[in-house]
Amino acid sequence: MRLFFISIAALKKLCCRLLLLAAIIAAAILLIPKGIRYIEVISHRYHPIYAVETDEKAVALTFDISWGSAMAPKVLKILKDHQVPATFFLSGPWVETHADLAGQILADGHEIASHGHKHVNFSPLSKDQIIDNVMSAHNSIKKTLNVEPSLIRTPNGDFDDEAILTIKELGYLAIDWMIDSLDWKNPGVDAIISRVLKRLQPGAIILMHASDSCKMTDAALPVIIKETRSAGYRFVKVSELLTLGPNNTRIR
Repeated sequence: MRLFFISIAALKKLCCRLLLLAAIIAAAILLIPKGIRYIEVISHRYHPIYAVETDEKAVALTFDISWGSAMAPKVLKILKDHQVPATFFLSGPWVETHADLAGQILADGHEIASHGHKHVNFSPLSKDQIIDNVMSAHNSIKKTLNVEPSLIRTPNGDFDDEAILTIKELGYLAIDWMIDSLDWKNPGVDAIISRVLKRLQPGAIILMHASDSCKMTDAALPVIIKETRSAGYRFVKVSELLTLGPNNTRIR
């Protein structure tokens, strides 16, 4: 059996390097804004926009819709009553099936964005499949609403480098979120409210849903709006939020 020895000096040098590496990793995590999914940001070279780097107390309220027609009118009424602009990420089939409701979202002055066509993760898809998914939704929205969206949120926020680059090639910006309300889990109204309010920070993008599977969004939304404004924040559409950073700087 062969024995290997290491000098005290070499051991000290190795320990110093390990400590330095640990310090770099810790600093990187601390510099990532609260709420960003650390693993995805670190493991991918390209990733969606989660927030905007700004000192202005502005946040973007966003809603995903893929199915149902009961929750969306409730959300629209609350937004109208409180005069809050929002960005709606709509799936192509939903827009075609609920053209009147999609038209009301647009008529109320909200921003129309894409949530893709099929509600499937993008990372396992080939480039051609991603193109088909994005453009099928794009064409459905254009045909139904005469709007050509330029923002997309991939289903489940899933992505990989190829997905982000393909989306960009198609003239889109991929948008995720800094604050997940978890309303899709129906965890309780107070839990939804608390989760959003505790994570507020300038430039944040807030994820909520107006699909029928989310049963508590309409109950939590008025309190979120009221308390967010009480904290000195204003609500803007995602496209406006993107202009607020220095030289349009975005966290990407």
